[in-house]
Amino acid sequence: MKKIMYLFLLCILLTCFTSGCADVAEGLAIARENGKTVPEENAYVMETAAPVEEGYYMVEGSLCEMGKRSIVLKTEDGQELSFMLAPETIIYAGSDKELSEGETIRVVFDGIKTDSQWEDISVIAVTVIEE
Repeated sequence: MKKIMYLFLLCILLTCFTSGCADVAEGLAIARENGKTVPEENAYVMETAAPVEEGYYMVEGSLCEMGKRSIVLKTEDGQELSFMLAPETIIYAGSDKELSEGETIRVVFDGIKTDSQWEDISVIAVTVIEE
């Protein structure tokens, strides 16, 4: 009976390990697909992010692409910015109840702002700007 329990625990641990590795690989693949380097985007966001309140910042643009864990928006300047979404990110699509490409959106995020870059960016909310 103990051997069966050990085998069961081993299977659970192996499953957790492989699914965790797959998540990491998917995150790296998303970053490569976007074709942007983080420092380039970091510098642009440093210049254009508008402070909403202490510790929170906002960027507006049109939605280019939305995946399970990332969102890409295009600003008025034509700069594409990608953000990784957290499970607790609030997404408000208005009355349509669905985000579609080309819609004007607002991304609210927080993070630690150092001299030349952002660290630990966490997207708080993505909302559609209804006109």
